[in-house]
Amino acid sequence: MPERTTLPASSDLPPLGHEAVALYQHALEYGLSDRTPAAGLSPDLHAASLATLRAWHLLRPGADDGVWEAVTPHHAIATLLGPQEAGLREAQAELRLCEGRVAARRAALEGLPLPQAHQRPAAAEVLEILPDVHAARGAISASVAQCRTEVVSFQPGGGRPAEILADALPRDLALLERGIRVRCVYQHPARFHQPTQDYVRAASAAGSQIRTLDELFGQMIIVDQCVAFIPDRTSPRGAVVIRQPSAVAFLYDAFEQSWSRATPYLSGPAAARAVTEDIKRTLAVLLADGLKDEVIARRLGLSLRTCRRHISELMEQLGARSRTQAGVLIHAHGLHLGAGASAVPAVTP
Repeated sequence: MPERTTLPASSDLPPLGHEAVALYQHALEYGLSDRTPAAGLSPDLHAASLATLRAWHLLRPGADDGVWEAVTPHHAIATLLGPQEAGLREAQAELRLCEGRVAARRAALEGLPLPQAHQRPAAAEVLEILPDVHAARGAISASVAQCRTEVVSFQPGGGRPAEILADALPRDLALLERGIRVRCVYQHPARFHQPTQDYVRAASAAGSQIRTLDELFGQMIIVDQCVAFIPDRTSPRGAVVIRQPSAVAFLYDAFEQSWSRATPYLSGPAAARAVTEDIKRTLAVLLADGLKDEVIARRLGLSLRTCRRHISELMEQLGARSRTQAGVLIHAHGLHLGAGASAVPAVTP
């Protein structure tokens, strides 16, 4: 009788290639012999495929010596994987027992009294993590719907997607109709984005106040100076809800400082030239600091292509042949000093 195979580890199993599958189909119909290769297979391929099928427990010894019979895949699953699945079930049962013991011990320790200085904050002050964009939008909409006095926000980058603006406009108009104060700071490139222009025109006509700034540190929404929403850096599509009063007050102060430096959102050539000069001055500062193109583009809310075009034009205007030389010339021209510096010719983003 042929020697029965032992149970191999899954990592030791040979692949079920085309020849092995063909041989298995042959075995289902005609059976197999160690000595007689199946039609179309060389003796070596026959032997290798036979060994593969035995390793996968798709064959069992036949009535005669050197003869093998095919078994169903379900039979092979039970033979090959049954012991491993049983081991997994035992391990999972042991894991559940361990988790239960850990939970019981945690509950016993957490139930002990704490000194006042070490007590946890109230539930309303704990951070809340919203795992995805749907949860974030739902929480923001619910909070805004209950707003009583004011909604302020940072919207970094260029123009926001048209579909998001289309969703935001009715909500913001409803807030303004209720007498809620709405203020928002965009970045300068949003002035050159047509869907954002359309949104600003409609929202401003209803009383919304919108300004732009060269740089913003991140996206943020604050409702009634009581709750703030910021992006979750560990989950780009999620958000973090902050209700702790001191933290919300700190973020609101940051908004007020940026608001005081921002420029009212105006249209027309003069406004475009003004913000373009601001963009170019900030770009010059960041270039002189040695930042990479990708970082500069992200901080200014520009596309990488537009950012590189600005950098190329600035270097050409300065007569710089390298970024290092451009940094030296930027300092020489005083472009790193901000609003009081001499300006370079404006370029429309």
